[in-house]
Amino acid sequence: MPENAVSDAYSRRAREYAEALGQISATAPADRDTIAAWALACGGPVVDLGCGPGQWTAYLDALGAKASGVDPSQAFIGIARAEHPGVGFTAGTAADAPPGGAAGVLAWYSLIHVPPERLGEELAAVRRLLRPGGRLLAGFFAADTVAPFDHAVTRAWTWTPEWITERLEEAGLAVEHVRRRQDPGAREHGEVWAVLPSGGTVGRRVTDVIGGPSWVLSGETLDPVITDLPAFRAGLAHDPLAGAIEALWTGRVAEARVLLHGAQPTVRTRALLADCDRRSGDAGAAVSALRSLLAEHEDDRWAPVLRQHLGKALLAVGEVDAARRELRLALEARLEAGADAGLLASSRQALARTGLGVGPRTPTGPAGTGD
Repeated sequence: MPENAVSDAYSRRAREYAEALGQISATAPADRDTIAAWALACGGPVVDLGCGPGQWTAYLDALGAKASGVDPSQAFIGIARAEHPGVGFTAGTAADAPPGGAAGVLAWYSLIHVPPERLGEELAAVRRLLRPGGRLLAGFFAADTVAPFDHAVTRAWTWTPEWITERLEEAGLAVEHVRRRQDPGAREHGEVWAVLPSGGTVGRRVTDVIGGPSWVLSGETLDPVITDLPAFRAGLAHDPLAGAIEALWTGRVAEARVLLHGAQPTVRTRALLADCDRRSGDAGAAVSALRSLLAEHEDDRWAPVLRQHLGKALLAVGEVDAARRELRLALEARLEAGADAGLLASSRQALARTGLGVGPRTPTGPAGTGD
């Protein structure tokens, strides 16, 4: 569901919502205890993401937690400013808040309207707000399945503890614990505590992606691995680069390089030669070659593929931020073009290796990309 549709739905009912739920006295005592303890333990500024009419922001600010609120609904921000003068409120999203300065981000039932396939992008934005060691506390509707339901304002989703744990870990956040609670007359409550590790930049538990019936993309190396050689050969029987690709994907890099130098110098051939550089330990040369290729093809159909290859090469030389940018641009272009599941899966897998996973894992997809 588009973000503006959710914001519009809340804006239309902002006054009604604020009158019913906009006072801290309307919240559960257990939630007040949990959120107060979490915020004070953060030891620095806290961003209340999706703050609504600002009751939690004001509550934490009164406790000395240096809280500020952010919400995309101008109507909510207007109410929050009127009800809680002296507390900082901003109309916008996580993208509008200063990066890297938050000791904590409170996302109390503010991510529940994000479709599951887009939650990774939201968690990436949350991660961007946190400084190393910063903490996230998120409230959600807990259930045994990830499924949509008709929320009082607009469609929302339930999460399972296992599913949200995986999404957070893909986004580079270490989950400390997940709790569930059943209050009388209410949907089951869930809360998850996570932290941005001080030293790590690479996401955890990145899984393999099945590229086809005969090969996978390794979650550890991001490189294709052939799992059924006869089937692989049959699938590439009419591909003029089949021998070079087989050699490259089975670790015979020198042989692959010879075969590629003997082929026509197409975009695909040149990209594979850059992969030879990266796999042979000269990732710097791969970066240079792929940047040159991208400059030639930035506005055509090759751009997402080249950005994907460049992102991997940048990761190999330790330029994580630059890699993240190229991989995100590749994913955005593929989403816009309606790319197949295999291409989207490879993009999400690579982003997860940078600590900014996007969306749920996509375990299968058609072969042939070599991403």
